[in-house]
Amino acid sequence: MIRSGEAHHWSAPSDRSATALVARRVGSAFLIEDRLDATSEELAASLPAVPVSLVVATTISGEDDVLRAVARFVSDVGVPVVRIVRMFAGTSITATWWQDLADRSGVELIVSSGRVELVGETMYTRGDGPGDVGSWLRCRPHRAIEDIGPRHPVPLWHAAVLDRPESVGGVVARPVAAGVLLGDPDLAPVHLAGAVAADLERLTVVVEARCGIPVSAHDVAAFLARLPVAVRSEVRLVRIDGADVVAWGEAVACALGEDVTTVLGVPLASGAEERVVLLDPSGCRTWEPYLQEVRCHAVGSKGATGHRWRSPVPHLPALGPGIAQVGEDWMLVTMSSGMWLRPARRFTEWTPTGAVSDPTIVVVAVGEPGLSLPDGVWLEVSAILDHLEPAVLRRVVVSVLGTVTEAGLAAVTEITARRDIGLRVGRAARRTRPGTRAL
Repeated sequence: MIRSGEAHHWSAPSDRSATALVARRVGSAFLIEDRLDATSEELAASLPAVPVSLVVATTISGEDDVLRAVARFVSDVGVPVVRIVRMFAGTSITATWWQDLADRSGVELIVSSGRVELVGETMYTRGDGPGDVGSWLRCRPHRAIEDIGPRHPVPLWHAAVLDRPESVGGVVARPVAAGVLLGDPDLAPVHLAGAVAADLERLTVVVEARCGIPVSAHDVAAFLARLPVAVRSEVRLVRIDGADVVAWGEAVACALGEDVTTVLGVPLASGAEERVVLLDPSGCRTWEPYLQEVRCHAVGSKGATGHRWRSPVPHLPALGPGIAQVGEDWMLVTMSSGMWLRPARRFTEWTPTGAVSDPTIVVVAVGEPGLSLPDGVWLEVSAILDHLEPAVLRRVVVSVLGTVTEAGLAAVTEITARRDIGLRVGRAARRTRPGTRAL
């Protein structure tokens, strides 16, 4: 059995290549290589412990040496399932060879038929040719070989989508790691689409936009209508141009006649995690929004409603979905553009879901138009700002909606200046004492 930290060497017979292959442990996986390769090592280090994975990276032209090393590893590793991650183009290695190895060793093999890319927790297999889609093969001892699709682990929605491009109306649906990419049939896919993280339980439909014009709501609805109801009801729509997805999502819902979920940003893989990020008009990442998904409703229903959030200040007690208690008198409401500190006595479970007008700033709105703001609220605002992530804080603009006293205006001016962040105070929000001039 191979143990952590051990290196095992296999040398080819003298009448063949004299190159020694080395199997060594990298993180929770194993790596067989005949040369140092940073890409292969990085991939191996990123893989989870279950199932045991063997990354194979080699430049040897004759494959017998590689396969002999792989077979020896499978026999020695002492586990019931091994995932073989291919980093080389071995065109003569057949599925039958892998099945024979499974039969001889008694080990179930999950083998990539092409080059592998790790996107979050999903291992996506590409074919050896440009634009080709590969697959994972499951070879169980003395059982028939199974093609389980291009993604591993296998998502629940796999059977609902094709593993090859197909035309739908005026667009083409292409397989990507996250699920499906809808785009122009005459243009190459946008590179960012391949970095969208997969949700193993929900199909992700990524939608391209060219020159600010997305795939039409009718074409998206036509694709969704072809999916099984159980899959369609859980789909999340992602636009990768950073535009207003709420109005567009509502148009898709109307065309489909069913509610749909849209992501307010792009869910990108970051290591094994998924991070929803907003993009500026040039396509650069800005910040991770707190309101991350909205549910867009069909005709005759209410407007879009919040669906998934992350908390701006995680330690605050929750009052409801996307709403936290701040002290005794205030609540912090998650918005698509940031957050809103409102009087708790005006509690409502409604969360603003309007479009993000500027993805480069984070709005911290305070108070409500026409209502006076007590001077003590700025202590709460200061505490909230102190708990924001640095990447968010530097983009903050405090927007004063309620009516503020001179002392309160001085306080919020000092709070924002000390942190070098923006401040917006409308003329209507400024209150003066009798006998003094309006600011």
